Amino acid sequence: MKKNILLLVILAFFVTGCGSSKMDEYEVDYNLKINDVFYESITVALPKDAYDIAGKDSKKNENYNSLEYSLLKSDINPIFSNYDELYRKEINKYNNMVEVNLKYNYPEKYYVYNNFITSCFSNYDLISSDDNFEIKLSGAFICGNKIEKLNISVTSNYDVLESNGKKDGKTYTWSIGKKDFEKIDIDYKISRKYSKMAKEAVNGKGNDKRATTIRNLRIVTFVIMIIVIIAFSVRFYFMKKDLE
Repeated sequence: MKKNILLLVILAFFVTGCGSSKMDEYEVDYNLKINDVFYESITVALPKDAYDIAGKDSKKNENYNSLEYSLLKSDINPIFSNYDELYRKEINKYNNMVEVNLKYNYPEKYYVYNNFITSCFSNYDLISSDDNFEIKLSGAFICGNKIEKLNISVTSNYDVLESNGKKDGKTYTWSIGKKDFEKIDIDYKISRKYSKMAKEAVNGKGNDKRATTIRNLRIVTFVIMIIVIIAFSVRFYFMKKDLE
């Protein structure tokens, strides 16, 4: 049943207006780093009573749940129509708030199905070519009923060709208040060697271990080949000496 309400969970997550009326307006921080893969981090600050609201909501036998329940109690899918992949979730409690951080690492071919982009912006283009990658967001931010401000930052080691964001080193930022949610204008274009983009992203220790194992096997194979070549060379040398 949870898989069948993916969009409802995602929209609740970004506050489309169906969340708890007890919740104050707040800010959402969206951070993206583009290197060999796309590293996404989303931070949401909930009020301190979020756990109480989520607890009450968990007792209801309903298909739709509040924002608090979705963030604190549910798994959330980062990729549209992919129910197997999940955000890595971190929850930190403070005196007056509960901070939820969601992280996921995408290969480029999956980032174009990013749930945050596809669910919350009325117009979006993720444009890729052999040398460039561009993010264009325009129109309305449609998940902002109770969001006071949306902060977006994008960082990359690739050369930036175009951007209308505020530059700070290799990072470009956009701070969008509620009054501007109907006129989004974000443009970010980088130049890079597209062939170097990773085919798979690393989202757990298992993949890290597999990559390390493969690298070690290659090293061992190379060493063995060197030893075999040296051994044959030495043997051939002594065989030649015996024939003389």
